[in-house]
Amino acid sequence: MQQATNQHQHNPVEIAETAATHILSNEKTQAIQQLIKLTDNLANLAERESQAIAQNDMVSFTILQDEKALIAEHYAAAAQEFRNRLPEFRGMNPALLDRLETLQIRLGEATRQNNKAIKRIHDNAQKRTQTTLIDAQEIGQQDNRKSEVKNA
Repeated sequence: MQQATNQHQHNPVEIAETAATHILSNEKTQAIQQLIKLTDNLANLAERESQAIAQNDMVSFTILQDEKALIAEHYAAAAQEFRNRLPEFRGMNPALLDRLETLQIRLGEATRQNNKAIKRIHDNAQKRTQTTLIDAQEIGQQDNRKSEVKNA
């Protein structure tokens, strides 16, 4: 009996870690609303990021990365907490859950589009770099041939 009781006790470090990772309210409706707000903030940021990419505004894009890192970290922790507490959210107001799902779909789509655009930019930059290196090698070889002919 004592052994079973000890298995369910948490040490102070586990309690502190749990408290530190607790982001969402204990009240279910408020917790869902918090997650909706976080998801909406991250989706809006992803759309601003998309605009910066479309306008080739890499300064704005770069500035958004710090903000995105903070919001995304907070969102990831809240989403993990939500998953851990999922059974308690079953039977909630369907409108709130639908709103959350819609925002998550919007966020996923914006993220996929941004990732595709960033990959295109990366691939194009890599091709330009490769072409420039090949051109530089050819110019170097032509200069070497000219020097060899001149010295002969």
